[in-house]
Amino acid sequence: MSNYQIFFQSTLFNIEHGEDEETNPMCFGRQFASWMHEQLLKEGLTVLEVVPEDWGWCVVVQRKPFLLWISCVNVHDYFNSSENNPLPIGNEVVWTSTIVAEQSLISKLFYKQDTESTIKKLFNQVHKIIQSDSANTIITEPRQ
Repeated sequence: MSNYQIFFQSTLFNIEHGEDEETNPMCFGRQFASWMHEQLLKEGLTVLEVVPEDWGWCVVVQRKPFLLWISCVNVHDYFNSSENNPLPIGNEVVWTSTIVAEQSLISKLFYKQDTESTIKKLFNQVHKIIQSDSANTIITEPRQ
């Protein structure tokens, strides 16, 4: 499987004080996920919900025939910072998004669904959405 992940910086989103109370410490992305939800709806896609996860924020696109979702989260250097550091703002934040398809165990064993084409199609849409806004700058994966 290919890597369907994108990294970028943006002036569109702010980290909201306390939003990581719904995720894990220093895992942000609520504004990013809300924005992505709105953009996907404008593109005519059905989006089921935006939910916090322990790793960040999840935009759920479909549940059947397999779970398809988009991660929306900041990249954080846990080794060189702590919760007491000031929150990064604007282009100081590196955002990342990954497209994920999850099949149930039964589906994996008996139905062997091709998720790759669906993931690739959604990744291309997400990439286009991010790239088309001039407030966003796509970057290579940051080193940590």
